[in-house]
Amino acid sequence: MDGLDHLRPLERRITRLAASGMPPEEIGRRFHRSGEHIERVLTLASLPHRRAHEHHDGLNPLERRLLRWRDAGVSPEELADRFRRGPGYVERVLALAEYKQHHV
Repeated sequence: MDGLDHLRPLERRITRLAASGMPPEEIGRRFHRSGEHIERVLTLASLPHRRAHEHHDGLNPLERRLLRWRDAGVSPEELADRFRRGPGYVERVLALAEYKQHHV
């Protein structure tokens, strides 16, 4: 890629436009944001610790949390109460997370 693959898609687009010489005010107009907002995005995108995805396991945050709690011995019924969902929902999310871990 072009060295911007660690950024989020919006940050990549803004960074490319700025690198092409477009002023922040014009970029902001295109994205319906202020020039100051665009300057903040560019500043934050240039920080060395910026990463688009910290987790490359294909799981979303809810799936990771449910798996972590289940692995700690919490039952799906307790998780359902804790996350204010039905036990069937929790079991489906856990099943999908298991599938993702082994097939994605």
